[in-house]
Amino acid sequence: MAQIRIGWAETSITPHRPVYNGGQIYPRISKYVHDPLMAEALALDNGES
Repeated sequence: MAQIRIGWAETSITPHRPVYNGGQIYPRISKYVHDPLMAEALALDNGES
């Protein structure tokens, strides 16, 4: 019976300084952080190529 390996990670990617917000008609620079940004990753492996 094959084993399944599982990996899970989470980290904060919230900027700690003002950043440029593209995609608008005019440039905008952030003034504060409203909500934290998190990145999550899940990896599954059954051992087969």
